[in-house]
Amino acid sequence: MIDKEEREDWKDGRVTWVSSTKLPTRDGAGKIIGIMGISRDITERKQFEARLFQSRRWKPSESWRAGSRTNQQHHDRDHRPE
Repeated sequence: MIDKEEREDWKDGRVTWVSSTKLPTRDGAGKIIGIMGISRDITERKQFEARLFQSRRWKPSESWRAGSRTNQQHHDRDHRPE
């Protein structure tokens, strides 16, 4: 497993994220006798990505609503009964 993102839930309620790489450890005959791995804390990056996703998800809907109001105003202006 190479560069797998894993969520870690702690007893005190914290949530952290790590990027893990794990490989089997083999003996001289090639038999798997364990696992060797390394993990890197990516919690700050994951929090930033979540904030970025939320901000991008929110803004298009705001601009869509503003655009809809503007389009409705133009429609009302251009289609008034005489």
